[in-house]
Amino acid sequence: MTATAELRQADPDHFAVVGELGFETVRGLLASSGALFAGAGQQFEVDLSGVTQSDSAGLALLIEWLKLAARSGKTVRFTRVPAQLRSLAQISEIDGFLPLSA
Repeated sequence: MTATAELRQADPDHFAVVGELGFETVRGLLASSGALFAGAGQQFEVDLSGVTQSDSAGLALLIEWLKLAARSGKTVRFTRVPAQLRSLAQISEIDGFLPLSA
């Protein structure tokens, strides 16, 4: 079974990820996110409650999204982060660096 993931825009400053954040899906999400995030305000959020599974590629995607926002002079906050992704961030010792909200 092929993994799928989608980045959905609820309104200009709120996005949601639905599906798996893994090696099979993050490249497509990163490619599509630039245009979506460009229309966001100075501060926007990405709701991760729809993430069904994640690995280190998902964590790398969050870091890339941080960089993308910073290059545009924006800030991004990740909300409703699943326990699996939060644990990966803690193990990697970057949980203090990522703007993760419960």
